[in-house]
Amino acid sequence: MYVNHTTNGMDNLNVFAITIEPSDNASVVNSLGWGGTYPKFPYTSNNDNIYDHYENTLGLGSGGIPFFIMICPNKTDPGNSTIVQSDVGFSNGLFPADYETKFTACFSGGANNIEELSSLFNTFPNPAKDILTIQGSYISVDVYDVYGKLVLSAESAKTINVSSLCNGIYMIEINTEKGTATQKIIITK
Repeated sequence: MYVNHTTNGMDNLNVFAITIEPSDNASVVNSLGWGGTYPKFPYTSNNDNIYDHYENTLGLGSGGIPFFIMICPNKTDPGNSTIVQSDVGFSNGLFPADYETKFTACFSGGANNIEELSSLFNTFPNPAKDILTIQGSYISVDVYDVYGKLVLSAESAKTINVSSLCNGIYMIEINTEKGTATQKIIITK
């Protein structure tokens, strides 16, 4: 993805490699063969804090490394940016097509811009208990848990039954003819 989406510094994609191995100084990190020309940060105690935030505070990662997180930034309020995908380990197929789909939803221009598309929908109540209402024209909706796992899919309808979902935070992808809008919902019983 980094190679396919970065050119001449005019990039919507930024990649950062941060090590949590205390022996990884700048020389070691730059010779690890991680590929790409994205920034690679040598070890500092702050790296442990960053890892701990995503691993323990947010419950992602399951203690493994390497640990990947894809964030769709909220440009007007960066502190409320959205984690749209996370994975642990190296394996074939680690970055499935949904990374590309989620990246496109975050950064495509014009009417496909995630913020513009999201503003076309009114999703309520939020928090929801059993029923979620989506006002706006769409084809289908997919609901993902905080780990990026698809937990519910539904065709276009005025209301979506979410009673099968446990309490928690979910990302919903509202699929339209113009692209995919992403919104955060909370389920509380």
